[in-house]
Amino acid sequence: MESQNNKIYETVSFQQIDDLITTKIKYAINQITEETINLLKNEINKLYINNCNFQKEICNLKSEVQNLRTENQNLKKETSNRKPSTPHYTSKDVSSKVISRVDKICNLKSEVQNLRTENQNLKKETSNRKPSTPHYTSKDVSSKVISRVDNIKSDAQKSKDAKNVNSSKTVNTNTNNNTDKNKTVNNNTNKDDTDKNKTEYTAIIKEIEERRSKENNSSDSDGFQPVVNRRKNTKPRTVIMGLAIIKEIEERRSKENNSSDSDGFQPVVNRRKNTKPRTVIMGLGTNTKLKAVMKYSYLYISKLDKDTTVEDIIKYSYLYISKLDKDTTVEDIIKYLEGKNFSDIKCDKMNSKRPDIYSSFRLGVPQNRLLELKDPNIWPLGTYVNNFFWKMKPLPETN
Repeated sequence: MESQNNKIYETVSFQQIDDLITTKIKYAINQITEETINLLKNEINKLYINNCNFQKEICNLKSEVQNLRTENQNLKKETSNRKPSTPHYTSKDVSSKVISRVDKICNLKSEVQNLRTENQNLKKETSNRKPSTPHYTSKDVSSKVISRVDNIKSDAQKSKDAKNVNSSKTVNTNTNNNTDKNKTVNNNTNKDDTDKNKTEYTAIIKEIEERRSKENNSSDSDGFQPVVNRRKNTKPRTVIMGLAIIKEIEERRSKENNSSDSDGFQPVVNRRKNTKPRTVIMGLGTNTKLKAVMKYSYLYISKLDKDTTVEDIIKYSYLYISKLDKDTTVEDIIKYLEGKNFSDIKCDKMNSKRPDIYSSFRLGVPQNRLLELKDPNIWPLGTYVNNFFWKMKPLPETN
């Protein structure tokens, strides 16, 4: 009886516990009101809106990246199409000092040109002038020559008067011998003086008349007396100045070409020669006595089992396969090559430029069977096959 009572007591106690738990759960559920449910709904809506905005931003960033890629490609095309230009400066904007220097050189060139034109005009003027004899600049003879001529005339008149007086004296007076002797001596001296004065007078008059006649013949129509240039046939001053300026400009240019500017701008000259690019020919013959070494990449492999040998490791060479159908998969390629008796093949899908048109793959094959895969007859029409140079990255594996 006691054992039965204990069992009944135990069952009753467990039922009470279950009832208490259920009542508490119901009470907790009832406490969650409609307000809390609305708050949760609002938060869920906000998270959804934020997710939509985030996706829009991702799309905008993708479009910007695509635009930048297209701009980069256009810039590469422009730079490749550019021809080698003349010497230029490395900076796009030339410094103010260089501009001022160029302006100075231009001004000096214009000055030299003006000096050359002036020199040519002077040469034309001198060539058009007639050669004239040496002459005095004034038309009137100097006062000294005129006074000398007057003195000669007065001396000649005095000698004539003295001659007449002496002749009358000789006729009237013959009494005293001493006086006659003295008079004859005086007459002889006067004759000599008059003869000298006459010759000097005639010579001076001839010179004056010749000079006047030459001046009248050589004068211009306007009455201006031409001036004769008695200087030697030397170069005019304008030519000398022009040559000096040209030498100075050449020295400055040589200094500028040899030394850099004060601001550090070094003029860059394109010294590339117009040589043809080298052409490399790849051999394709198989049944030849000579053997060649194919290009392959080196890998460092570590942490292998200690019993691993060289024969256990298969050396792979990789090919780049492209221009296949956009729906082609890795499994399709492996099955296709297994049907051609190829084994131990590794294949990865690559990012192609136009995935909506064609697909690209990286294919790893043992080196001893690489030439067999390069046979064009194995691949379908239009397939592109080339050596893989580890420039592209495979797509990440998706679960």
